[in-house]
Amino acid sequence: MFYDGFLGVNEMGLKPEVYIFRFLSFIVLPSFAFMYPLKKQDVIYAQKGVIFTCFSFLFIGFFLYRDQLGSDYRSAGYTAERVKDEFISPMAFAYIGFTLFGIVIWDYFYQKRLSLFIFLTLISISIFAIAWSGTRNTSLGVLFILAFVSLQKSKSKKHFFKILFIWISGFIGIAYLMAKSDLDILNRFTFLFDQIKSGDADAGSARLSIWGDGFNQFLQNPFFGDALEVKSYKYVAHNMYLETLMATGVLGGITFLIILVKTFKNGYIMLKTNSNLGWLMILFLERCFTGFLSTSILDPLFWLVVVAINSNKLKLRN
Repeated sequence: MFYDGFLGVNEMGLKPEVYIFRFLSFIVLPSFAFMYPLKKQDVIYAQKGVIFTCFSFLFIGFFLYRDQLGSDYRSAGYTAERVKDEFISPMAFAYIGFTLFGIVIWDYFYQKRLSLFIFLTLISISIFAIAWSGTRNTSLGVLFILAFVSLQKSKSKKHFFKILFIWISGFIGIAYLMAKSDLDILNRFTFLFDQIKSGDADAGSARLSIWGDGFNQFLQNPFFGDALEVKSYKYVAHNMYLETLMATGVLGGITFLIILVKTFKNGYIMLKTNSNLGWLMILFLERCFTGFLSTSILDPLFWLVVVAINSNKLKLRN
């Protein structure tokens, strides 16, 4: 990024200093609040704060887009017009809903503090937000989180597959009912399936093309990297792991891998010991998954969770 913007020709869609300011303002400064071990009450406040933020955003968003809640909002014309007027991109509903989903799953299966009615209500709200957003990576992320929790909580392989089967069956049933209703929120999902079913060679090819160009760009500067964006598209790679290699090379990639492994170990202990910080691990897994298909290395929630988990690892020994 520094090479491409300050030492060489700027071929990026956004100026390098914009990314630097984003990194400082969205990641570095907010992370200071999580660099010290949290007290028990602080953890409760933090969790409630995240939940309140999710609900507030969803409430405001659903109000602003109330006339399109049963439609496929991802039509380019409608989205561009509405975002310009309301200054909220409905794509954010996917990640807000996914965050709420992760905390609710943790609260119900690990803390066992929610009644079945409240659990199903909150899950339904988060699933609707994810489905309506039309963002497919968070939809797959839901199954990933359920598979992980089922495996981690199951007593045997048979029990694991039984739980997973129930979850998958439930979501297939919900998707079937939505597809048979007058709602159009599944159009973006069914369109991709229809492309694949018809043998369309271009199905999903845009993202694959970006990744291919991004990987070739990494190979041109494999040790230190040279840019955060894929130069041929002048846009991010939609893959934080590839972006890490592109921007920092193998050296940065190895460092990033060490951070991931260390965070996973500390976060897994939080879950295994039923710590009140365990919800951070669920959010970490969510961001790791979405990082494969969409979110950037400059994802604030990813780094805030990483800092919070590793800053609070000392509490695990108490």
